[in-house]
Amino acid sequence: MKVRTLQIGAGLAAVSGLLLAVLGRQRMKRITAPDGTPAVASLQSPVEAQHEIAPPQTSEDDPQTPRSASPQARLAVVRAALVPLAAALGVTGWTLAQARLLESRHPVAPLALYLVGLALMMPALAVWLREVPAYEAKPASTIGRGWLSWDGLLVLVLMLAAGFSHWQAGSADWSMVWAVLLVPVVYSLGRTLDTPLTGVLAAAFTAVSGWPLALGQGDPLFLALALTAGIGFSLLYTGVRLRSIRRVTGGALLCLLPLLAAADLSATSLARAASDGLSPALALLDALSAALLLFNLTGDPNPLHGLVNRPVFAPPLAALFAFGLLVWAVRLRQSRRWSEAVPLAALVVVLLPSALAVYYPDAQRAALALPVALCFAAYGAAVLVRQLMTRLGNAGAAVAIWLVLAALVVTALDVYV
Repeated sequence: MKVRTLQIGAGLAAVSGLLLAVLGRQRMKRITAPDGTPAVASLQSPVEAQHEIAPPQTSEDDPQTPRSASPQARLAVVRAALVPLAAALGVTGWTLAQARLLESRHPVAPLALYLVGLALMMPALAVWLREVPAYEAKPASTIGRGWLSWDGLLVLVLMLAAGFSHWQAGSADWSMVWAVLLVPVVYSLGRTLDTPLTGVLAAAFTAVSGWPLALGQGDPLFLALALTAGIGFSLLYTGVRLRSIRRVTGGALLCLLPLLAAADLSATSLARAASDGLSPALALLDALSAALLLFNLTGDPNPLHGLVNRPVFAPPLAALFAFGLLVWAVRLRQSRRWSEAVPLAALVVVLLPSALAVYYPDAQRAALALPVALCFAAYGAAVLVRQLMTRLGNAGAAVAIWLVLAALVVTALDVYV
């Protein structure tokens, strides 16, 4: 029933997106310049407009010159509309693949959906590769926004929603406090890595995700460690971008304390591998690979950790997480700054407590990766939203809002249905 609900929701998202795209294209056809040609530049980014083929010049004295758009201009309009919609359909295909993995471990259908989704995303990634400089992130300390902004008010609402969900689930008092405080911490981290839009989306995913809810049912220590790791990484990344030694030092200390607290150094998987005659390095690599796949493929077999033999992310979050990693790799390649590799390295480092403790993924010890992983998923969603709004205007905004709401609803249903 749950998988059927996910499939129906993803199908409705795809159909609604296509219908709204058609309406948006009809609206764009009605927008014309004073000389009668379509205003193609309003549908493109400045970077793309520079590389577009200019339409042939027309002469007002020539009565045979048609006052209509050139084929190149019409092709540019169609491409501007189809590129973000294809990426949205690709993410929808990945969501269906993740839902199929929850129903059956047979890899043929999920692999085919992933390949089709990747083919649909490639044009959007190629465009994003040229547009990254226009969307480069700024550290949160340089933005200078007030608390009573639209994103601040949304974060307050999401904090109330997170507290209500944990209260409904019967979480302990301290677990509820840590879960509520985790929402603004993840928002601050997403805003530091990219923009306030990414921060709001990360906070929304935190409020409805089942992983914090599962952590709240057990030892509240791991939620507190995730909270501390999120604060420390935000300070560390901001310090690296601003070249502030004080912030880098403070952030590194706040990241190191949760790592030491979550790691079980008394009985590690390396010691057990050595006692069994196995290579400790290969055992650590195998355990770390399983921990990295905890978001999409593998699962924690321990029933006391809340999520048994399934990924910690719901299908929409798992698809957006993979898309966010892919787009961040494009951003890293384009920017060519080593500071952009810090989030990727942090995702690996914070999974070491899980890899050092047991062979299989430990959803509780991997809780330190919760803020960074949610921000990657939010970054993928934010890139998709910006692409839709840039090229489709109001219709793209409607499609983006619909898709984000569908992802949030399906993620919440994954927990409560």
